[in-house]
Amino acid sequence: WHTTSWGLLRDVTTIDLDCRVADAHSKIDELEAMVNDYIRNGIDMTAKEYAVSEASGLDDLRVGDKGLPEGLKSIRIVRIDGLESNACCGTHVQSL
Repeated sequence: WHTTSWGLLRDVTTIDLDCRVADAHSKIDELEAMVNDYIRNGIDMTAKEYAVSEASGLDDLRVGDKGLPEGLKSIRIVRIDGLESNACCGTHVQSL
């Protein structure tokens, strides 16, 4: 599954995946085991900041219906080797 969006609130964090709810419920243990394997294996993670004009041409950047915030000057793309790349605004460790 790929991440379609996420939310980082004061008391709740959500990650939205491109799957049906029924699929997610039936495979949650499998997904959790996969994530834990990535963490145990120390998969490399990199974060790179791009100017908005440069990031606009990247496959890693998916922009929602509202577009990018006005006045945004840069976008950070986080890549987890062999797993996924996403635009991000959080803090990350050097490896999983």
